[in-house]
Amino acid sequence: MEKAAISADMQATLRFILGRQGLWPGRRWSGREDLEAALENLCRIQVDPLNAVGRNHDLALHGRIDGYRPEHLQDALYNRHTAFEWGATLFVYPVSQFRFMRARMELFGSGSDWSSISRRYSSSIDEVLRSIERNGPMGNRDFKGNRKVDSYVARKDTGIALYFLWLHGDLMISGRRRSEKLYDLTDRVIGRIPDAAPADEAEEQLIKQRFKLYGASNQTEAYSAIRTCSFGKVKKEHVVRKLRRLVRDGTVAEVSVRGWKGPGYILAETAAELSAVASCTPPVEWKNSRRDATETVFLAPLETVTARGRSRSLFGFRYRWEVYVRAPDREWGYYTLPVLHGDRLRARIDMRADHSSGTLRILGFWPESEDDIRDSDFASSLGLAIWRLAEFNGVDSLDAGGLPSTQFRSMVVSSSTLPVGRKLSAPAGSKPKK
Repeated sequence: MEKAAISADMQATLRFILGRQGLWPGRRWSGREDLEAALENLCRIQVDPLNAVGRNHDLALHGRIDGYRPEHLQDALYNRHTAFEWGATLFVYPVSQFRFMRARMELFGSGSDWSSISRRYSSSIDEVLRSIERNGPMGNRDFKGNRKVDSYVARKDTGIALYFLWLHGDLMISGRRRSEKLYDLTDRVIGRIPDAAPADEAEEQLIKQRFKLYGASNQTEAYSAIRTCSFGKVKKEHVVRKLRRLVRDGTVAEVSVRGWKGPGYILAETAAELSAVASCTPPVEWKNSRRDATETVFLAPLETVTARGRSRSLFGFRYRWEVYVRAPDREWGYYTLPVLHGDRLRARIDMRADHSSGTLRILGFWPESEDDIRDSDFASSLGLAIWRLAEFNGVDSLDAGGLPSTQFRSMVVSSSTLPVGRKLSAPAGSKPKK
């Protein structure tokens, strides 16, 4: 493989990764009007229904868009249709990617497992398609009297039919009735269905999107991007050859990152941005929406920059989302989130929005070092982040008992820079969680 022409130190690389994600030098966007720009930049956001202080997809957008509200994404998905949901692991994608994703959707009808399902449930698939065509958006509960099935996908045959037609691209989620998905014909949701891109073009585009998502990838991540975005099963030698070709034709650039074992990889079109960050002059487009000197953001639990081991490999920061860990085995807490301050992960925080009392409860806080809880600038910035999250959740008081020391708790709660004169106050006598 050709020798790398680009080099960067670890700090510049981390800033580049965060900056490509809209997280450095602060939140990039502002308001409903910037949602589409954020989605295009992110490529995709994982959807998760669990909600302690916000759902994963909403927290991810809240951490990047000043003034974001969940209804902004719902409007994009179900009214303006500038985004769509898809996948066995559910993600939100910008609608500009539909043409390429359509090529992948069509594979679900040709795989051996799905071919068997489409034959077995052909009458149910036809019934569901005709009913939706005739009646408009429908959910699984709208189909009565259908036979029950034993499947992880659904409990009755029409549920399997809906799932198949959705994965195949014939249907799209057009809205929700509480938590239930409503499906409609794809061409009625987004207009004329764009023709699927040719398989080789779609594969190339999806691989580029994955490199864009990572920002900078180590070799393992680069191989994973190619393997998971390739159509059909691929052997390791195919993946290696594909990466070499992407570097050779100038789609991907190899980077030497001081501190990494082996080469790193970025989209070649982003090389100028990495060079700018390395020379301490972030691209003009990477503006901070509030122009705070250093912002603190609570990262969503399934963030690209920290999930699936990246927090440790990139930042040396131990983190796991513990919602699926038995309570006695948790090291931190149920919905613990990483705390990003500038370009550093400085702590973990476990919070819960108690809507019955209008209170944001801090259940636990685990700093990376004792110096972090003596840093008044960090405490003030954390206070701002807590206020923003409280406002996002529609609550206006704070139980700060989980903060680790009286002095730090006082610095956070009494921050003098809270917007519009509001202050969050800890209940009298609240004590840090031990």
